[in-house]
Amino acid sequence: MKTPDMKWIHTLVFVLFASVMTQAQSNYFAAYSHYQVIKNEREKIGKEVYEFRSNVTEMNLKILQFQIKKSIAVLEKEPNFNNDSTFKKAALNLFGYYLKVSTDQYARILKLVEDPELDNDEYRKQLDAIYKELSELGKPFDQAFFKEEEIFTKKYGIKIE
Repeated sequence: MKTPDMKWIHTLVFVLFASVMTQAQSNYFAAYSHYQVIKNEREKIGKEVYEFRSNVTEMNLKILQFQIKKSIAVLEKEPNFNNDSTFKKAALNLFGYYLKVSTDQYARILKLVEDPELDNDEYRKQLDAIYKELSELGKPFDQAFFKEEEIFTKKYGIKIE
């Protein structure tokens, strides 16, 4: 037989459990939302990189640069999550890298495409050199971003899609 004190204790335990679960769920959704903002902006940039590489034109380069700047602005306005800024900083560093290469290496690719004096072999050679340069320059930014993404998603129980 339960005493009135036991009913009170059971009710208190239930209320505390429900409160903790609600807080945990709320924290998860806030973390997931923060993650999605970063992921969505990275995908928008990726789409424009693909468009530029598929069809190298001055307009596509301008669209890419506009999207990168827009995505940087979105992230700069995004508040840090739980006073944790490392994932967001890694994304901003990656986006900054994208902006730098869009004004340097991608602009050089555009000049290659528009150069009527360049024969196909020389074009391929120079283009391959630029893509190799891009790969080397981007490695530290990619690695830092993916490391911070993994830490963030593990910490808050988010599955990477």
